[in-house]
Amino acid sequence: MTKILRCLAIDDEPLVLKLVETFAAQTPFVELISTFESAIDAMRFLQGRSVDLLFLDINMPQFSGMELARWMQHQTQPLPKIIFTTAYNQYVIEV
Repeated sequence: MTKILRCLAIDDEPLVLKLVETFAAQTPFVELISTFESAIDAMRFLQGRSVDLLFLDINMPQFSGMELARWMQHQTQPLPKIIFTTAYNQYVIEV
């Protein structure tokens, strides 16, 4: 039996959130719990809750995805897996 991954999508671009929603709907083992356009709103949601996976934008106003990931290291156990999403090539790791 395949484990269902409970996930959140956090991105300040509505189009990206829509793409993640479409991906999740087409992937049987992914359950998209909620989406957020603000890392602060996601942080509030995550207090007292756990998820398995985050689709997380790196560059957002007020509170970045990196800041949210650092906060989660000290708040959320177990720490969810994170897939960082970004449109900025300076954040991409070259292999």
